[in-house]
Amino acid sequence: MKANQPSTRREFLKTTVTAAAGGALFASLPFRLRAAAAPDWVADAARYQLPDWFDGQRAHLHTRLARSEQYLGMKVGEAFRSMGARVFTRHVKSGDEGPFWPTKFGTPHAVATKRNFVTEMIADAHAADCKMIGYYWITTEAAVEKEHPEWMCRDARDRLIAASRRGKYLCLNTPYRDLIEKRLLELVELGVDGLYFDFRHMPPGGCWCTTCREKFRRETGLDMPASPRIDDPGRPRVIEFNNQTIEEAFRQWRGAVHAKRADCVMVVSSSGYASLQHTHMSTSLFHLMDSNKTEFRRPFANDAPLIAKYPDLRMPEKDVKIAMGFALCRDGCDGRPAHVWLPFMTDEMTCVLGVAGIVTHGCIANIDMAETKIPDPALKKAFDLCARISPVFRRVQSMRWAAVHFSELGRRRATGETADRDMWVNSTSRSFGAYRTLLRDRLPVRLITDTQLERGWTDGYAILFLPNPDTLTEPMRAAIEAFRKRGGLVIEQHNDWAWHTEEGLSKATAALRTLLADKVQSAPARVVGGPEKLHATAFLTADRRRLVLPVCNDFSGVDHHEDGEKGTTAKPVTVQPCQDVTVILNMPQPPAKLYDAVTGQPLEVRRTARGLEIALPKFDTVRIGAGGALIANFPFELCAVAAPDWVAEAARYQLPDWFDGQRAHLHTRLAFGNAEYMSKRVGEAFRSVGVRVFTRHVKS
Repeated sequence: MKANQPSTRREFLKTTVTAAAGGALFASLPFRLRAAAAPDWVADAARYQLPDWFDGQRAHLHTRLARSEQYLGMKVGEAFRSMGARVFTRHVKSGDEGPFWPTKFGTPHAVATKRNFVTEMIADAHAADCKMIGYYWITTEAAVEKEHPEWMCRDARDRLIAASRRGKYLCLNTPYRDLIEKRLLELVELGVDGLYFDFRHMPPGGCWCTTCREKFRRETGLDMPASPRIDDPGRPRVIEFNNQTIEEAFRQWRGAVHAKRADCVMVVSSSGYASLQHTHMSTSLFHLMDSNKTEFRRPFANDAPLIAKYPDLRMPEKDVKIAMGFALCRDGCDGRPAHVWLPFMTDEMTCVLGVAGIVTHGCIANIDMAETKIPDPALKKAFDLCARISPVFRRVQSMRWAAVHFSELGRRRATGETADRDMWVNSTSRSFGAYRTLLRDRLPVRLITDTQLERGWTDGYAILFLPNPDTLTEPMRAAIEAFRKRGGLVIEQHNDWAWHTEEGLSKATAALRTLLADKVQSAPARVVGGPEKLHATAFLTADRRRLVLPVCNDFSGVDHHEDGEKGTTAKPVTVQPCQDVTVILNMPQPPAKLYDAVTGQPLEVRRTARGLEIALPKFDTVRIGAGGALIANFPFELCAVAAPDWVAEAARYQLPDWFDGQRAHLHTRLAFGNAEYMSKRVGEAFRSVGVRVFTRHVKS
């Protein structure tokens, strides 16, 4: 393995440290031992299935109701249900204040010392036959800061670090992490159905508190850099250490919560990661998210500042950026739907189109409703749409055909003052360009992360695009070689593919399409016709008995409106109807049943030279074709992230020490109906010659 290509988190942190820790045997070996697979928690998290109450509702409702005691005690379950919402989020801790229940751990909010508002909220939700997700702000708490100043995050100059407008960061490497766990378990006991963790979890630039400094030194053998400057050579290690801290915390909390209630869903923010340019947090954390919390604007929020800073770069199309950001949050989370906050929808059509775009890309729309507008009639049509289409999305995964590698190792190489530009030019724009090509050609496409590629999770794919082939680890190379041997097409970034410029994008797209040409006709599903920015995706259940084919109008004009609560009027969206849109399926026989989930009307299928064609009726927002009984029909294999459950369970089995720790066992019979043999006591005799494990016949 090349020295600058660490294959694990721990190796990255120790790249420049002498590998002497771990015992004399490890230090003397001429190579670094590597486990056969990533830690078990990755595989365990990848197998997690969301409960039906969460996964089967593709529109959730979000509100706060935390600004006063009146709001905290407000009963809203029946009002939300009348809107069509079956799942909603309410705040159980909003910011720097204490929690809204009389916690036994720390100091509750002043109004909650004698009144359990959270119990009342949950009872209100359940009485309306709804589920409630509790929004719990972990980042700051004034009472904890006062009692435990040693738990506070500090910058390199030993100053406290502000967390937006909600106080100062608390450090997750301190006992504060255990305090949070105890409170989360209290919430589980109270009956909350899910937990919602917003914001960044730790300061993006890192923490220099005493606990972090000591832990960093133990794990790397180095002192933390004296400066947080972007051009400091130690900065990448600090960022990676910071990300590892977040992962360790959520691994602890998730394990504790799921041990109590596996159906208590943890919705965890990835902050700005959907922009494709962030290094705070990583896709390793995504495995630990039951659902990845992102926001409608996150994928494109940073594009304008980047282009303003480097005007020679091409502005990425907003609709593609949104789609790819959602795909990263979904596929990095092992295919589970991301939870997309959609706020300030003041216009009915805008809300419907925004929700249609989110659901088309396999995610859940978390529609915000202002406290002053409960119930808000402008949102009802979107909930009505999701009531019709949600059932077909339950337990589906985006179809595996083409995979675009999202390379964190490639992105990590960008350092210094121009790191944002270098990351885009030399890594992210390449993944974006390949994803854009496949999206515009309406072909099934997913993203695959470093961890997933290292573990060889390429089953079911026919095509793999590599943006940074020079940064691949040895396990990645082995997985890619196995993929090639199975007949997969591997396309590596060419040196002359300049995806970041207008001319370069055009040339690279044409070149990629040429390489894909022989495969396109064999794609299991594709869509032709309609406007350029039509979005088409494809999903299947793991048993391949249900196929879902969403086709959506351009939704990038949705006005994600930051000032909505201040009364600013959003500009209503206008759409041009989509027509002459055809879905083409590559299968020998049509599905047993095929219908439009939006209208409930059957869809007609006709066989042509291109395959099974389905001409979609004219539509304004979205059409979702759903077909059943496909398991015998598809000419390709679609694999879930893990093998069938019994295989995975067997693979996880660990031999007990009494067996595995004795490498010489003894075998005898002492049977054959001979009573003397069968009753003979031999234990001490066997032990006297060093035997600790032996076999005797109990039925010969």
